[in-house]
Amino acid sequence: MNRKVIFIDVDDTLLTKDKTISPKTLQVIKDVQALGHKIVPCTGANFFTHQPRLIDTNLEYVIASNGAHIRSLKDGTVLHRDEIPTELARKVIDAAMPHCDEFSFHADSKQRLSTLQEPLEDFLANNKLTQIVPWGRTRETAQELLQVMKDFCKQNNLEIANYAKAIDNPKFLEECGGAEGEFFGMDIVNSGVNKGNGVRRFCEIMNIDLADTVSVGDGHNDLAMFDVTAINVAMGNATDELKNAADFVVSDNNNDGVAQAFIKLGLLTS
Repeated sequence: MNRKVIFIDVDDTLLTKDKTISPKTLQVIKDVQALGHKIVPCTGANFFTHQPRLIDTNLEYVIASNGAHIRSLKDGTVLHRDEIPTELARKVIDAAMPHCDEFSFHADSKQRLSTLQEPLEDFLANNKLTQIVPWGRTRETAQELLQVMKDFCKQNNLEIANYAKAIDNPKFLEECGGAEGEFFGMDIVNSGVNKGNGVRRFCEIMNIDLADTVSVGDGHNDLAMFDVTAINVAMGNATDELKNAADFVVSDNNNDGVAQAFIKLGLLTS
C-alpha cells in the first residue's frame, strides 16, 4: 500500500466531547505514523486553540482557520497564511455588529475573543487576521446573522467557510451535551479559502499526490475536503450531507471513530 496522507477534522472528529483525544485513538495515531503514513489535522478553529491538545500526538503540521493558516506544530513555522485586509475586517465588524453578541478573531500569533464593547483598533492594526467569527447567543439571532453575512460576503470577496451545526439543528446541543445558551458562530474568510483548498496548498508544498489522500470529518466545512481527497470518511456524528458524500461511515467521536477509520482503510489490522 502507498503511504497515505490523512487529513482529519479536529472538533467532533479527532476530539471527544470533552475536547480530548481518547487513549485508544492517540495510540492508533502513533501506530499509523510509525508505519510511514502522515496525519494532518485540518480544522476550522484557530491554530492556537488546538495546539496544546495536539502536543502529545507527535504530529508535524496543522491546517487551521478553514485552510487559511498552515503551520508547523514542531517549531511554529508558517507555511501559508491567507490574510484578511484590516480595512475589510473593519467592514465585517460593522456589518455584523447590529446582529451579534461577540466576535472571535483568528490571528497570526493568538486568538482574540471580544465583546462588542471592547476596543479592537490596536488588535486589528497589529495582527494578521485569517478568520473572523461573529457569534449569536441564540439560534434565532444566529440565523438572522447568517443571512446578513451571506449577503455581505457575496459583495465583498469573502466566504462563510463554516457555521455551527446548532444553527440548523434545534436538537444539536442536547445531542452533543452542549450548554444551553452556547454561542452559535460562523467562520468568515477570504474568498476561495476552505479546507479543500487548504489541503491542495499543503499537498503542493509537500509534493504529495492527491491520489494518496484521505479525509475524515463530521461537519459542513469538511465537504470541501471531500471534494479534493481520494477517499472520504464520515464520522457517525456527521451531518447527513457529509455521510452521503463519504465512501464509508464509522463510529462517532466519542467511540473512537478515527481509530475505526484507520482499520477500515487497511492501515492497521486491529
